[in-house]
Amino acid sequence: MASRNFTVGQRVVATNKAGTLRFVGETDFATGEWYGVELDEAQGKNNGTVQGKAYFECAENHGLFVRKAQLRPEVGGRTTRSSSRLTALRAKRASALKKRDEVSGGGGGSSSRATSPTPSAPAKSAPASPEPKA
Repeated sequence: MASRNFTVGQRVVATNKAGTLRFVGETDFATGEWYGVELDEAQGKNNGTVQGKAYFECAENHGLFVRKAQLRPEVGGRTTRSSSRLTALRAKRASALKKRDEVSGGGGGSSSRATSPTPSAPAKSAPASPEPKA
């Protein structure tokens, strides 16, 4: 997978939540490089401040810090993972339908399943009259 470079102000998706990248760098709360995201909805864990230190400012519960591996660019207002998954599912379904039509010799969009007629109920006969006693 190609290395991605992110810049502050970029639209991103962090753990399947859309937002804007507000911070990139080292923090006092954990080692390594962290990415601070201001989420569009209140699905975060902070307001950009962690353990009393402000890294960026946003509304309460709109801030989230993640590692680079948990971050990806937002594409067309949708997450790249979900849109690529949807595209893959559509392609798989189209392939399966094409194979089904080739095997059944059918075509078109309607189902090629044959329906059998409902068997008719046997005709009811009149009740037998009792035989005369001899």
